[in-house]
Amino acid sequence: MEKAFINFLWKNTPSIDSPINATNLNSINNGLDTVDNRVIQLDANKADKADFLQSLKSVSYAPATGVWTFTYNNGTTTTVDQNVEKIPVSFSLSPQGILTMTTADGTQFTCDISTLIKTYTFNDSTDIDFTVTTGETGNKTIVASIVDGSVTANKLQPNYLADVTTQAQNASGSANSALSSANSAAADALLAQSYAIGNSGVRTGENTDNAKYYKEQAALDGEAWTRGTRAGVPVPSTDETYENNSKYFSDLADTYQQQAKEYRDQAQHIVNIDIATTQIPGIVMPDGDTISIAANGRIKYEGITNTEYSAISALFN
Repeated sequence: MEKAFINFLWKNTPSIDSPINATNLNSINNGLDTVDNRVIQLDANKADKADFLQSLKSVSYAPATGVWTFTYNNGTTTTVDQNVEKIPVSFSLSPQGILTMTTADGTQFTCDISTLIKTYTFNDSTDIDFTVTTGETGNKTIVASIVDGSVTANKLQPNYLADVTTQAQNASGSANSALSSANSAAADALLAQSYAIGNSGVRTGENTDNAKYYKEQAALDGEAWTRGTRAGVPVPSTDETYENNSKYFSDLADTYQQQAKEYRDQAQHIVNIDIATTQIPGIVMPDGDTISIAANGRIKYEGITNTEYSAISALFN
């Protein structure tokens, strides 16, 4: 619903923004007229108080009793009982055909329906024997069994003996085929053993011509090429793997490493030698007078006797 009157801001003089003229006054009249018509319409459509008091205020339900309660605005109530407590919640049937129904409030109703249950009679004969047992709940179980020795030729197919004979012959042929297949399978199994591990007696030289032997030889060759041994025994120098295996190169590398260490220690020793003194051995240098170095690198002794030279030379021999 739209507004019937738009608010108009009136201003005092000397402002001329809100003149009292026909336009503004008619706008007020039209708005009042529309509001008046709406009030009349609302009065005509409003609910009568008496009718309102008869209207429904709330509804409630009690599941335990099945009672619906309707409350009106005038304070009165109305109840509707669905009698759910009288609805049967369990049934039982006795062996005599008495049906018992128990309601939610514990009331029991009984009904004899034995006349509705048909009675079947099973008669024993020389061929069929019936056995009837009754369980704990009263249910009866009927079992039919063939009387021992009662089946004769007149109860069977006329050609049953011929069929049985044919089936027996077929079974015998199948048994022979199965035996032949079993023998073939056993021979194949021995041959498979021969090629796998030997010791089957079906091939010449099978103990050195089988998968297990080749695998073991491959393992020994692998050991020789990696560790330089066969079955834990060092390979001889005539073996092609003697100088071509991991262990040989590892040992050779260890030897070279030890020699390099010794050379390193010797070099270090030489580098760290000091000049000799009367108390500390070390590097000595010719004085250029009595001792000098020849062009060929030999030491020359000047101004000493042969005896003194021999004594000095003996110190370096």
